Amino acid sequence: MILITGANGIVGRQVMNLLLRESTAITAVTRGPGSAALPDDVQALSGDLFRPQWIESALEGVEALQISPRATGPGLGELLRLAVRQGVQRVVLLSATTVEYPAGQARFAAQFQHAEDLVSNSGLDWTVLRLADFAANALAWAPQIRSGDVVRGAYGQAATSPIHEADIAAVAARALRGSVPPGGNPHADRATVTGPG
Repeated sequence: MILITGANGIVGRQVMNLLLRESTAITAVTRGPGSAALPDDVQALSGDLFRPQWIESALEGVEALQISPRATGPGLGELLRLAVRQGVQRVVLLSATTVEYPAGQARFAAQFQHAEDLVSNSGLDWTVLRLADFAANALAWAPQIRSGDVVRGAYGQAATSPIHEADIAAVAARALRGSVPPGGNPHADRATVTGPG
């Protein structure tokens, strides 16, 4: 079984759908009543992972965790300790390229770095996916496009290489299943995931 945090997020939803097509048993954690929107074959858990003690019994039989730092917040360290205690084998963390290539506010890069440190020191086999711009971020421009010919953005000259959430999900699903590319380290791996560019 695989447990996905942030299951209603743009990446979590894609990973869940991909794993379901492969008949993988999934437990999905959501913060609120969004669990009602999950597919029937998914075991839904609703709760606050900022204080994760409540989830310990649900981790029994879980092989791998997908971690969205926004979903776990300050509870990530405790969640990882509970996972180790319950015999979870692997963890996949969704991080950001700003850890390696600083941009924007330093506090965000520091938060992702802290999450990476917790995961890499957890004692679990781990994969960190450092992500760049999601393709779905372009939807923020939709209202401007619908209303006229002008689209305004904070950094009009910026060039990025967005990646579709389904591509992120494919990499995450492979890591969650424990598939490691030839020559890869099955216990520790970092990958920067960006779009074409």
